Amino acid sequence: MLILLGMSAACCYAQEKADGNETVVTADTLEYDLKNATATFRGHVVVKAPKINIQADQLVVLFDKESQIERAHAQGNVRIHDGRSVATCRRAAYGAKKGEVILTGKARLVREKDTVTGDRITFWLREERMLVEPGRLVVYPKRSGKPF
Repeated sequence: MLILLGMSAACCYAQEKADGNETVVTADTLEYDLKNATATFRGHVVVKAPKINIQADQLVVLFDKESQIERAHAQGNVRIHDGRSVATCRRAAYGAKKGEVILTGKARLVREKDTVTGDRITFWLREERMLVEPGRLVVYPKRSGKPF
């Protein structure tokens, strides 16, 4: 579940100079709409953050009045990797207010060999809870630890 914890941080901003703690977003194009506080990244989008990496065809980030992320939407060949787990789907949406991440379109989450799949996977990050619709979970025996 921790795979998506950094989605909000991962979408914040792009920096030229890297010091190891920043988030860097690259894409074929970046369009920023100052009036509507929206950044749209298109084509080969890659987000590199300290705890998470995201790839997609497009990423749209909406900011609030304090320049904090309000919502983020990734679509097209979405891949989210946190070093332990990999999530793939057609679309991913993040809402900061609820701490909610929704993966749709052949959503799949893999940690080691364990896999959960569904048309829609919803994560409530603050509650460390997920709902998979319709859900399929394949879990392999482990010596210790817990699935997802």
